[in-house]
Amino acid sequence: MLKYYAAFKYEFADNVQYKIALLFHTIIFALIMYIMMNVWNYLYDSPSTYIVGYSYPQMIWYVILTELLWFSTRSFILNNQMGSDIRSGNISVYMNKPYNYIGFIFFRYLGEISVNLLNYLPIGAIIGILYLYVFPKHTILSAFSFSLSFILSIVINGLIRLVLGMSSFWIENTQPLIWLYEKLILIIGTIFPIELFPEWIQNILIRTPIYVISYGPAKLFVDFHKEIFGHIIFMQVIYIVAGLLLLWMVYKKGRIKIDINGG
Repeated sequence: MLKYYAAFKYEFADNVQYKIALLFHTIIFALIMYIMMNVWNYLYDSPSTYIVGYSYPQMIWYVILTELLWFSTRSFILNNQMGSDIRSGNISVYMNKPYNYIGFIFFRYLGEISVNLLNYLPIGAIIGILYLYVFPKHTILSAFSFSLSFILSIVINGLIRLVLGMSSFWIENTQPLIWLYEKLILIIGTIFPIELFPEWIQNILIRTPIYVISYGPAKLFVDFHKEIFGHIIFMQVIYIVAGLLLLWMVYKKGRIKIDINGG
């Protein structure tokens, strides 16, 4: 386990060094939040207006949290490093190291996004409080429920990106797949709550990664209900189990391919 902690620590320290890049990304995040706040400000006629069950403050906090998750979990390690390792053949060396390659990469991912979260979480909170002068009220149960869902969403996002990265064994360039995944999460899961879509589309979306990665944590943050908490956590656990199984299968087949090719 110390090996994986070392990977986490190394990636965390490495990303902290790039202060100018962090500042640049923070400015972009703040600009996007400013634009989205003004869009929703235009759509709400008055502070007492509700759109699909969301008050104006709830909608703004929903957008802040989903944007924060989207910005924080975009990973260079999973988007680029894995594909590069596979295409260059270096993965055959890493697979023979005294640690699990997938676990090593995943902990590097956690180190990378930990820096992002430490950057975006306070910025998002400050923007929301300065703009709305109100913070969602939470009980111990709702705070725990949101925190648990938030952590599970990060794990699911990492598993999906790992599977996409490992597909480089068969697809030389996985960037189009990663681009499509990120844009689907951004456009459908981040900018608009699922409730805004027709019912038949909602029934599809609650079975997609959008529901467990973006919508779930944000919904619990702004409008906690025990019933929806149970369903969100249930779906997140299913995605984690399915993601681990799929990742194991892809990794196993990739390793066989390396062995056949003399790696």
